[in-house]
Amino acid sequence: NISHSSTLPSFDKSTDIEIDSISIAGFGSFRREVFYPLGNRGVVLLRGTNKDFGSDSNGVGKTTLAMASLWALTGSIDARPAQDGRVSDVVNDFSKFSEVTLRGRLNSKEFTLKRKKGASSGSLTFNYDGSDLTLQS
Repeated sequence: NISHSSTLPSFDKSTDIEIDSISIAGFGSFRREVFYPLGNRGVVLLRGTNKDFGSDSNGVGKTTLAMASLWALTGSIDARPAQDGRVSDVVNDFSKFSEVTLRGRLNSKEFTLKRKKGASSGSLTFNYDGSDLTLQS
């Protein structure tokens, strides 16, 4: 269960979000931690080369990188709801846990969102404008 602090920010009908960076560890094909700066980059094109299996770009993590932010924000790697309500396993086969951290600005105030999942537990933390707004029980 996740309960929110009583100091939740109030938002207008429109909310501006800018993601400055994403850190990924143990998520999908990313076994070790990787950091991608995204601030002030405009549109980001993902491409890759699979050095293990020739010049094809299949399996290099392009989709995994794109889905990591969706998982951090929603807890799902698919925008469509699962029929059985379960979340697909996102933990890398060689890792004990998966962790994705987004950093950026929400309505011009800094935020950090971190989602972590292990074999038997998971956590979500949300810091906004210097305050921890997510408490877990």
